Amino acid sequence: MLYAYRVLRCARISFWIKWCGALLAILLIVAWLATWQWRVWWRFQRGYELGLCEGLFMVSYASKPQASPSLFWIERNADSFGTFFWRFSQGKSQDWTSNRIPIWVLLVPTLGMTACVWRLDAKARRRESIGHCPKCNYNRMDLAVDEVCPECGSQPPPAPTMPA
Repeated sequence: MLYAYRVLRCARISFWIKWCGALLAILLIVAWLATWQWRVWWRFQRGYELGLCEGLFMVSYASKPQASPSLFWIERNADSFGTFFWRFSQGKSQDWTSNRIPIWVLLVPTLGMTACVWRLDAKARRRESIGHCPKCNYNRMDLAVDEVCPECGSQPPPAPTMPA
């Protein structure tokens, strides 16, 4: 399939972690920057609402749900334009409860995990390109092409094939 991804033991998993993690990180950055000027809300049945505003992901519950003509809306952030909140918070009254989670709390682990997987993949590809075992970094230069690694016992990577 893809020659570059065969070096890791779980190539398909690392492929999906790398690209889905990168996509999720980009979406979180865009959402975080967009909340500087805009608010986005989704209203569900039984009084639940999800929202993005002021750098926060908000989950709200209203005990007396309001009748709204729409279940989704976007509005300009006029009252607190350009304000970001950096910490967890909770709002409460008689009629509603709101929990606020900063978007950066979701972004930092996503970026960290994605960067680690990209780094491990690059390291394994570099090891293989210089003739080392991608798993344990043993120098395979003196071994036969189809011989297993004497250090870790891993199978040699398949030889690249040219498409016809």
